[in-house]
Amino acid sequence: MAAGTTYKKEVHIDNRELDERLCNDLMRYDLILLQAPIGWGKHTFLMGFAEHHPEVSIQMLEEGYAAEQLQSLPEEDGQIFIITDLNEILPEESDREHLWKRIGKSSHGEKYVIASSAPIAEELLPFRVAGRLITYGIREMKPNREEVRRYFGKKGIYLSEEDAFRIEKDFRNMPLCLYMLENPLSSSKKGYCRVVKEQCLEDVYSWIDLYFFRTLLVEDQNILVRLSFFEELTEELIWSLADLSVKESKAFIQRLLKKGSILIPTGVGRWEFSILFGKFLKRCVQKYMDQEMLTDLYRRSMEYYEQKNDCFSALRFADLLNDWEHMVVLLGNIFRGKLSCEVFLKLEDACLRIPELYLKSCPELLMARSVQEAIRGNAEESRLYEQQLYRMLEQTSGKEQIRISQALFCLEQVRPGGVTAEKLRQVMSLPGGMEILGRGEYQGNFLPEQISILHGNKDFCRFLEKGGAFSEKDVFPQNMGSVVGPGYYVLERFFRAEVCYEYNRLEEAGNLLSEAFYEARKQQNSRFQKLCSLKMADLMIARNQAQGADAFVLYRLEEEAEEDEFWNTSFDAHRIQYHLLKNNKEQILTWMKNKAPDDSGRFQSPMYYSYLMKTKIYIWQESYMAARLLLRSLLEFAVNYQMYYLEIQVRMLEAIIDYREEQSCWQEKLTEALELGRKTRFIRVFADEGEAVYEPLSALTERRDEWKKDPYIREVMSACRAQMLIYPGYLRQRETMRLDQFTSYEKDVLHLLALGEKNAEIAAQLCVSENTVKYHLKNIYQKLGAKNRSQAVNMIKEYRLL
Repeated sequence: MAAGTTYKKEVHIDNRELDERLCNDLMRYDLILLQAPIGWGKHTFLMGFAEHHPEVSIQMLEEGYAAEQLQSLPEEDGQIFIITDLNEILPEESDREHLWKRIGKSSHGEKYVIASSAPIAEELLPFRVAGRLITYGIREMKPNREEVRRYFGKKGIYLSEEDAFRIEKDFRNMPLCLYMLENPLSSSKKGYCRVVKEQCLEDVYSWIDLYFFRTLLVEDQNILVRLSFFEELTEELIWSLADLSVKESKAFIQRLLKKGSILIPTGVGRWEFSILFGKFLKRCVQKYMDQEMLTDLYRRSMEYYEQKNDCFSALRFADLLNDWEHMVVLLGNIFRGKLSCEVFLKLEDACLRIPELYLKSCPELLMARSVQEAIRGNAEESRLYEQQLYRMLEQTSGKEQIRISQALFCLEQVRPGGVTAEKLRQVMSLPGGMEILGRGEYQGNFLPEQISILHGNKDFCRFLEKGGAFSEKDVFPQNMGSVVGPGYYVLERFFRAEVCYEYNRLEEAGNLLSEAFYEARKQQNSRFQKLCSLKMADLMIARNQAQGADAFVLYRLEEEAEEDEFWNTSFDAHRIQYHLLKNNKEQILTWMKNKAPDDSGRFQSPMYYSYLMKTKIYIWQESYMAARLLLRSLLEFAVNYQMYYLEIQVRMLEAIIDYREEQSCWQEKLTEALELGRKTRFIRVFADEGEAVYEPLSALTERRDEWKKDPYIREVMSACRAQMLIYPGYLRQRETMRLDQFTSYEKDVLHLLALGEKNAEIAAQLCVSENTVKYHLKNIYQKLGAKNRSQAVNMIKEYRLL
């Protein structure tokens, strides 16, 4: 569909869950705000909501008459006012002020549902504080994969699971994009492919150009093109690069905010472009700017960020200029700061683009490439870069040798994988090793960036082997103290607590955690306070206090969300274990829809804990093929980087799947997991899986007489059984539901129900009355154990009945 053709103001993909949620929230809140950029189906969703609920008194405010309607409409108990586009229906500030006053004074149970593409107005903040306002955003408006397939199916376009997944990945299921996608999809014989995607994007960008970009002042268009390279905008940045005064800069921002769908606030005085508009602007660059203008803009931008000591942003523009020497200098400055996996992921493109010629002059760059290859799961390539560093070490002396030693030291600390006492001793013995240890800039890199010592991006299991760090009485702990810095005591207490937890010595673990938490508070170490709180939640779970852990510990941590992306991602994944224990289906599916990592692309090792939780959900859903594929990647990572703890978990989950599918290899895999666990005598790693692992373990023990008296096996079985009794439904295999359990009439209704047909449509196709359809639906719900229509559709999919 080309730009300029007739376009419905918004496109909506049927979202029944949102419809049901809105009904429930209207009983609890006075004001519901749908705040999302143009293209997310707000307008048509609200129009459809009014049509679907004739039993409720709903008043739609119409464009051009809204102000008069608000003045003249009487207050009525239970009345619902719907405003489909706040900025167009009430464009004047005075009209909107009258609306806020009317909402504030309402005492007759009036409800308001408002859609807006502009940021939330300051006048609405008191309503949020008072608990009278709830906001829906992109996350709520976004349809899921099945809803998208149903949308296209009604139009005669049938998508495969793979096509639906790729569309979701490319367009985030944005209704505007899906609407624009109909024409290229209907004329394509190859399904969803790159050509279809490009044609759709051209249509979308043409629409943005016509309905947004060209409605702006020409001067504003030119400024926007110049700002298209920036991830985040500030007033200072705008007046510095757009040659505007402070007053003109503020006026420019206000013009954009009033348009909506262009700028999204990210903080006080900070904004970013909405996704589609930002991509559109980058395409405009070739049209409006020649190479000389681009080069000048890149140079000015690089100098601006260098003055701000923002090396990451300056690096991006040095990269655009292909200024390799400047990039090497900027990378050197970055590597002298605190390093983490997140830093190397941000640097990935820049590091890979620098020619090999510069590697010999920059050992830090070699180190970065080694870390990046490890993060991507390429163990062999990672080791090749490490070997180059060791060769350079042998060929140099003096300060250059110490510089290379520092790079090797950082490499061992930051890259993912297990850490052994022997390996750390080796790095510490490098030339200038003690000098490196004394430098404060390296302290802290040793600590994991995620949720735990054992479950973060470092696995410390091998410290417990014979010759490990904490079992020896030598100078190694003192050296470790030099590496970690003042937080070493907290690290040691916390690590010992984790180990005691794995030994199932829960009382001792609790005492150590209390000591670690007390010391972390004294040092004002907020990260370790949170780590201790999380581990305390694990202890509460093991003691049958899952509800308390969620209510008191996890809720508080969620309120104190960090800017650290990896911490938040891992924290969200950590909570999934508790939701699985309680079989909290809504929370689990919400995480899968909105926060679970994409497992169809490249495996990213810093996300491995999230992948592991996603695997458990697949097992919970009995999607064993998807679980196997993820476990294969996790096992390869665990073996390559000697991640003992992860390897135990993977082999155990593989054994559970094989046991349920009656594959004979389950015995071998479970035995391997147990033998790995025996090396460190870990028990909780098995016990936490409860009934899921107890069933195959007890079956295997019955076949092996020597295991019946094995103290370690008996301890593991005892702990698993205790967990099973506390949380009896966790990962339990469901009884299979078969299609032959339904009558022939029920099968016909079942098929049409799965396609999303309504009662009237089902009745028309089957040539029966709606009452007959309702009768069959009642029987279907009862057999499926579903409470409503949406649950029944989901369960048809889960049981794979069709």
